[in-house]
Amino acid sequence: MKTMRLAKQELDNERTRRILETTFYGILSTVSEDDMPYGVPLNHVLVDNKLYFHCTVKGHKLDNILHSSKACFTVVGDTKMLPEIFTAHFESVIAFGTVRILHDPMDITRALRLLCEKNIPQRLDVVDSVIAGYLSKLTALEMTIEHLTGKASED
Repeated sequence: MKTMRLAKQELDNERTRRILETTFYGILSTVSEDDMPYGVPLNHVLVDNKLYFHCTVKGHKLDNILHSSKACFTVVGDTKMLPEIFTAHFESVIAFGTVRILHDPMDITRALRLLCEKNIPQRLDVVDSVIAGYLSKLTALEMTIEHLTGKASED
């Protein structure tokens, strides 16, 4: 991995993980068979050193993952434009790693439940029945993080 060019903007691991845990969505980037990059916005959940996403059972990102499991996931946290000094304050995270498509219904259900616990905790009373109703139409992705970088500009 390359080192960050502006080392003073690099975040420690704790803050980097907190940004990744609290943001609602990010961009999963993969590469297709013809070497074209493809980025798609997805909501996510971080558990230990893995990110989980949900999607339908067919599509461009799944084709790309079957071609190459290497991917990166980018989130942008708080941002604020400072027009008076022609800059912005921001925070962002990039997770690099490998993605696999989950096939076992128990693994898919677990990933979907984790996403619901993070994103809609007020509906946990019905989440299991909703997941059961959609399980045949959905799958889930598991990204194992191999390298994580966080960056912020705050001065």
